[in-house]
Amino acid sequence: MNIIDHDETIADPDGSEFATFALAQAEALRSVRELVASRILQGRSLDHMRINVCDGEGLVLGTITAQEVVKFD
Repeated sequence: MNIIDHDETIADPDGSEFATFALAQAEALRSVRELVASRILQGRSLDHMRINVCDGEGLVLGTITAQEVVKFD
């Protein structure tokens, strides 16, 4: 999983292995929620922040954005 913030990429050098893509997506969702909560507390922007779920070769398999985890209703 790599964090993308505007034009900056924060790569996870070690990575994590998951038995299924669904488990990887669930972990990425949890991670984005933690990042969103931290940014809100710091008064930082949520625009352009996302996590890319990648395979072992670095191919992006899915993306979760901050906007997907924030609910306004």
